[in-house]
Order: sequence, then structure tokens, then C-alpha cells
Amino acid sequence: MVRRHPYTFLAAFFRRSFLRLYRNPRVRRSLLYHAGTPEAVVSRAANTLVEESWKAGNQMNAILPDPRQVQCPVAVLGAAEDFMVSPVSIQATAFAYKVEPVFLSASGHMIQSEIPAPRLAALFHSLLMR
Repeated sequence: MVRRHPYTFLAAFFRRSFLRLYRNPRVRRSLLYHAGTPEAVVSRAANTLVEESWKAGNQMNAILPDPRQVQCPVAVLGAAEDFMVSPVSIQATAFAYKVEPVFLSASGHMIQSEIPAPRLAALFHSLLMR
């Protein structure tokens, strides 16, 4: 991601702003959506973006939960065209929770914006009821 958009990441780092990563529509599309996502979906989601905690966002990469402590069913979903989370990370997460990862085609990082909610809910339900 940094090699793809070095200036944007540098600006976000110095401003400590995740929102800065998504300000430019071209960069936002590149990082969060797959190439076939309709522009209306990308634009609608842009209007809902808010700043996230810089500290909390960075802790997601350092303070990881212990999968052995999780008592509820877990499903690990990945987007086939996600530029924010690598397939290797998705597979490692699934392995840690002892489940098979499910990769969704025609989707990027913003799965919840790209796949209709009823279809996504049905998928979750079917995965967790196995």
C-alpha cells in the first residue's frame, strides 16, 4: 500500500490521520474497493467516513487477541481483492482460530459496502451454523 501511494501514507503518518488515507477518491478506491465496485457505492461510503483513533488503529497490528480465549463461533472472511489485508494474514487468522478462511470474490476491503447486507448476513449465518 505504501509503495502504491507513498505521499498519501507519508501525509497520513505525519498527521496521524487514517482519514487522510481516504480523502483522495482515486486512492480511496484503490485501497478499499475492487475495480468493479460502482462509483455510487464508493461515493456513498465516502460521505460516512470519520476519523479513527490513530493509537487504536495501530494497536490492531501489535495487540492481538488470544484465539484460545474466544468461546463463540468464529468465521474469517477475506476479500479476494483487498489491498489493506493480505491473503496471508487472512489465512493466518483463520489458522489461529482453527477455521477455514472464506474469500469473497468481486470485493475489496469494504466487503460490507460491496456485498448486499442480506447476502452477507446469510453467508455469516451459514458459516457459523456449520
